[in-house]
Amino acid sequence: MIRNRLWILAMLLLPATASAAPPNLGSHSIPRAPAIFDYTTHMDANNLDMVVTNFGSFAYDLLTGNAGLTYPKGTARTVVFAAGPWIGAKVEGETRIATGQYLQEFVPGPMRDGTFQPDQADFKSYKIERGNTTSPDYLNWPTSQGAPLDKDGKPLLLGDVTIWSVYNDADPSRHGAVNTLPLGIEIQQTTFAFNRSGALGNVIFLRFKVSNKGESSLEDVYFSLWSDPDLGDFRDDLAGCDTTLSMGYCYNATNSDAVYGAQPPAVGFCLLRGPAVPASAGVYDTLGMSSFISYSNGGDPFLPDDYYNYMRGLHTDGTPIHVYDDPGRPTSTYQTSGDPVTGTGWLDSDASDRRMMLSTGPFALSPGRTQEIAVAILVGQGSDRLSSVSDLRNAARVAKVAYRSLFPEEPGLEAGIDLDPDTINLNSHAPWVTAYVEPPGSFSPTDIDVSTVRLAGSVAADPKFAVAGGFNSDGKPVLKLRFSRQALDPLLAVGMNQLEVTGSLVTGQAFKGSDEVRVINPPGAGQRASVTPNPLNPVGVLAFSTARSGPVTIKLYDLQGTLVRTLIQSQQYEAGQHDVLIDGKGEGSQPLASGVYFFRVEGPGRNEAGRVAILK
Repeated sequence: MIRNRLWILAMLLLPATASAAPPNLGSHSIPRAPAIFDYTTHMDANNLDMVVTNFGSFAYDLLTGNAGLTYPKGTARTVVFAAGPWIGAKVEGETRIATGQYLQEFVPGPMRDGTFQPDQADFKSYKIERGNTTSPDYLNWPTSQGAPLDKDGKPLLLGDVTIWSVYNDADPSRHGAVNTLPLGIEIQQTTFAFNRSGALGNVIFLRFKVSNKGESSLEDVYFSLWSDPDLGDFRDDLAGCDTTLSMGYCYNATNSDAVYGAQPPAVGFCLLRGPAVPASAGVYDTLGMSSFISYSNGGDPFLPDDYYNYMRGLHTDGTPIHVYDDPGRPTSTYQTSGDPVTGTGWLDSDASDRRMMLSTGPFALSPGRTQEIAVAILVGQGSDRLSSVSDLRNAARVAKVAYRSLFPEEPGLEAGIDLDPDTINLNSHAPWVTAYVEPPGSFSPTDIDVSTVRLAGSVAADPKFAVAGGFNSDGKPVLKLRFSRQALDPLLAVGMNQLEVTGSLVTGQAFKGSDEVRVINPPGAGQRASVTPNPLNPVGVLAFSTARSGPVTIKLYDLQGTLVRTLIQSQQYEAGQHDVLIDGKGEGSQPLASGVYFFRVEGPGRNEAGRVAILK
């Protein structure tokens, strides 16, 4: 059944009244032409067809008041009625909210001078497609509004189709849904998808660049992705969340849906990247899903604190939620986090017209600061309702891999690292350095994909010696890994070395962590050749020593043993310590590709070799 909400569209075009207008955000309302609100752009690159607007609403067809995410494309069947971002924060203790739901509290365009701007025709959604560089949207790409460019200075195309727009909550007259003062938030939204078959063909990506363009510091900020899913027939929906995938989802209560029949799909919203927050001095952690809330039609929040408490993973009155809704059980911010496929854990039993919201936070956002948050909307379909949930999980893993391939340098989860020994003697013959890895968040040692773990950028863990067991000094379980000293030593320099361990969980989420080790060279042994920094990006210094005067030759080779650069050829050096620049270039001054290289120092009475990684 499709519910028509044309009255919402009528209300959307009427001015709403906020309680008051802060001076820095303007106290007047500028009439807005309906044409500025873009209702007609669709993300239809693959098997999904989703309405995308330029004012904080998607998957909602505002032209008809009907559901706005069609699956499969070209049919009349839909899996989401409406969706949009919610942002909540404290401003000097006062709760402020901006939402995109049935009524949107955002307006098109970027902010300027701390407030919104009058209507302009170019405050629209811009859609570009792979292979088409002559479309009006490509040729008029709005860089003046902040639209991103690629490394060649051209419109940034992600996937096969990209839609970009910018909107803000700074118009007080639009804050009628929750009725608070504006936050002063600007959101640049990039929506993209791949024209593929398989799981990736059932995924749409959304990347939000959230900036504080106002004058107030925002504290305890939460970002939520809210949705009214309506999976086929909206009356038999159930909701659940998968904490290992940072995903909330909706699935059918039976194998008999009035729209999809005996094979109802499942639809999910998966957090791909949360906000980056300080973990310690100079170290940042990336937040995952901090809460998941679902409620039936009629349980919608009303007051600002109702909204904010939902975003925090609480009841609307601020009281905690208990597992199974049983006051005698522990509290949790993740409702219905069990596994419906196996029938275990806390499962939704209230088949109804559901709402759900996935949230991440809290974080601070001072004036001028920006956070980037990414999510995926995905659909899974199997032979029945539960196999559709399994297919949805697979789509989430594929989406994470695809997103990470586009943004490989984004910060990952922070893991605890303890390296043993904490002092390394370059002249010892110890074969191993051992790392005790404390998984990030609530993950366990077995959630780590050992094949992805690297020490100091390039040294792989030996899988034969991976042991999931034991505890650190805080009593937390760890994964014990070994790394070859022969591979590690050329990357070390005498003195204190901050060594980073990187890797991925089996869910595809990246993690990193580091520990400090002291590197020594006993008296009389001479200084070992080393490169600082290592990896290079792409310039560094090769330090080496000579025991006596004489000619020195230094050469650089790739992994296949091919000579790529002669840094020094039979040059005379006195006895002592010397430095040579490595500029990241090969013979003929062409830039060397990113990767691992070997250097060889041939000097009087002493030859040395080592490895260096080049990153760009």
